[in-house]
Amino acid sequence: MVMVTIISDETVREIGDDILETLREDQKEVRHFSLDGMEIKPCYACGGCAKKTYKRCIIRDDADQILPCLARSTTIIIVTPILFGSYSYKTKLVIDKLALIGDLHYYYKNGELVKSLNPSNAKYFVVGIASEENPKKAAAFQQLVQETLQLTSWIGKAIIAPAEAIDIHNIAKEITGHE
Repeated sequence: MVMVTIISDETVREIGDDILETLREDQKEVRHFSLDGMEIKPCYACGGCAKKTYKRCIIRDDADQILPCLARSTTIIIVTPILFGSYSYKTKLVIDKLALIGDLHYYYKNGELVKSLNPSNAKYFVVGIASEENPKKAAAFQQLVQETLQLTSWIGKAIIAPAEAIDIHNIAKEITGHE
């Protein structure tokens, strides 16, 4: 079964909702989590999820709603403004907890430390909304997403869209064209 999970920081527009509606037209099971109003606390690197409460963060927050969907998803779509070449703060809080949906240990593969995350064959797309045209920030963002893909062994890419001219249908086509 194809399951798509969209996580969006809606500080730019309701882009996550627009992608949701476009993908639902394709008869896919789609879940959308808008981070606006959700309380996601930071990972404190306490190690509790690896020892005391294996695979569960000891900090209870709204990530408890998101993570089970991510673990069942075949496609994960992140929508975030690009800030300083990175994810938004709210988005980064969720990304930091991705380790909870897989093996908590690192492995050595192709000369790098990697994680084994579930699902192991997930597709991961990050729609970065650029408020300005800045090639250095765009390149940093592309590299960040590429590092996430290497670390997780997922496939996908970063899609950078200018805030003033977002073409949702082309973004959705680009995402579904990889499935």
